[in-house]
Amino acid sequence: MVMVRFAFCLIIVMMVSCNNKEDRTKAKARQPIAEVDSSNLQQPQRRLPSSFKFELNTPRDVFYLKKAQLHGSFFENRIEFYTIEAPSIRLFDTGIKKVTLYFIDGNLTKTKYLLEKDISSALINVHGKFNMVALDTITKSSIADKKILRKVNKLYELHANVQQYQLKWKKANKTLKYRKVKNLNFQEEAVMEYIEELNDYLPEFRMLETTLNL
Repeated sequence: MVMVRFAFCLIIVMMVSCNNKEDRTKAKARQPIAEVDSSNLQQPQRRLPSSFKFELNTPRDVFYLKKAQLHGSFFENRIEFYTIEAPSIRLFDTGIKKVTLYFIDGNLTKTKYLLEKDISSALINVHGKFNMVALDTITKSSIADKKILRKVNKLYELHANVQQYQLKWKKANKTLKYRKVKNLNFQEEAVMEYIEELNDYLPEFRMLETTLNL
């Protein structure tokens, strides 16, 4: 029974490791194409909707996770992944289909929100300057032509030809990412994800991964 459990854990760890290596390979292939500075643009005069998020660097015991599903516990239970389907929270007045919570040593280090609608405009107006990675040729051409931002109803939004992309904001202790891509498996128009992670999330994860593989 112990050997079966060990084999199962090893398979899961190998899957996580492969996913990380694949992500790192993709990241090298998709270097930032443009850095857009909207920090000096006029601030919106209309107040943006407020948001509630799972705050990073918060102990797991603080959250009410009765409706959450534990999807994995690795590295002697030091890393845990939970998902909550259709949580009763909103980001910039937008519904959330699913949220994934990543804990290291019982501390929330990363969150990933699968969104019902596009929130890129709200993020740009709140956080300003961002790095962009184009994920299709139309978006790449739009960046080359400098057709990236436009102003609508006193708020800034991405140009219509900016279709598949990743935006990134680097903060003092965390990184914010927003990714919009076509959904090839379903009839939905696009998949939209908003990610927050502590800047030491990946270093800590890789340290545990390396230690386990010794």
